Formats: sequence, C-alpha cells, structure tokens
Amino acid sequence: MAQRGRPREFDREDALKRAMLLFWSQGYCTTSISELCSMMKIGSPSLYAAFGSKEELFCETLNLYRQVIIPEIWNVLEESTTARDGVSALLLNSADLLLKPSRPKGCMLTLCSVPENPDGAGSRLLRVNARLSRQRILHRLKQGAANGEIADDTDLAKMAQFYQTVLQGMSIQARDGEPRKRLIETAHVAMAAWNVIAR
Repeated sequence: MAQRGRPREFDREDALKRAMLLFWSQGYCTTSISELCSMMKIGSPSLYAAFGSKEELFCETLNLYRQVIIPEIWNVLEESTTARDGVSALLLNSADLLLKPSRPKGCMLTLCSVPENPDGAGSRLLRVNARLSRQRILHRLKQGAANGEIADDTDLAKMAQFYQTVLQGMSIQARDGEPRKRLIETAHVAMAAWNVIAR
C-alpha cells in the first residue's frame, strides 16, 4: 500500500493570497517574517517549508498578482475598438481599480521594490513585469499605427513609455490617498496629449 504523505496543515493558496495583500499594502522591505506568518496564519517553519524564503514567497505573490489582478485592469486595452480608446479605457479603468475598497491601494508591481537585493529574483521579476507592461502598450499602439490611427513617424516606443509612466504615477497617487476625481483628471490630461504625440 502506498504510504500517504503528511497532509498540509494550511491552505497554501489562501496563505499565498494573504501574503500578496500584505506585500501589496506594506511593500517588501517593511514586511517582516513574523507579520507574514501572522497574516498567513502559519508558523515560520511552515512558511519556509512551503515557500523557501521571503523573497521566493514574494516572487510567488507577484505571479499571483499578474494572474488575478492584472487582467482586471489591462484587458480593456485589447478589447477596445481603437488604440486610443484602449489606452483611455486602461487609464480610466485604473482610476477605479487602483482605489478598489476591498484591497490595498495602487499597483503592487509599481509600489513594491527589493532595494537590498537589486539583482535578486524579486527585483528581476519586477523589472520583467515593467517591461511586459510597456510592451503590451507598445503592441496596441503598433496595431493602431497599422490601422492608420497614428502617424507613421510617431515614436511608438516613447509613446508607450509615456503612458506607462502615467499609469505608474496614478498608482502612486492612489497609494498616497488621492481621490478618484484626481486620478480621472490625470487620465484625461494624459489623453489630451495623444494628438500632440501621435500627430
């Protein structure tokens, strides 16, 4: 008869979600192992056994964030009819979701950092996610240019970087307590620049 493995004493998926919310709310550096254990409702031996280390746990929470939260914010970029409508919808959707009452304010990928280990897995994953976000905007802009929405000589890479920077700024505004009205204003100002950038 096959020997049964020792059953887990906690729900790993639930614990990971709890850790994500804590890192999202407090950041990586200021979150202690004891706080994580308390939030996840597990002991430190279980945390290390299940996740390896604080940084490995952080990386798992970043991946969970991309799987669960990012689609809520970003799917409107591709679903809109035009590139301009897509970018506008992305910004306006962000103004709502970055302030969603049921979770921490702002974007976890923008607000978290691992400054004590800039070459570590967590820092690398954050840089990869930032690059993917910019590439996602750039891809939509290229579609718009191919459809004649954007002038041929427009620097699409710089345009993508601009709108990514706006999103990052909105995330910081949300974390710092700015109301939805201010985030909406930021989105409208950014879209007013579209004609100047895209000509």
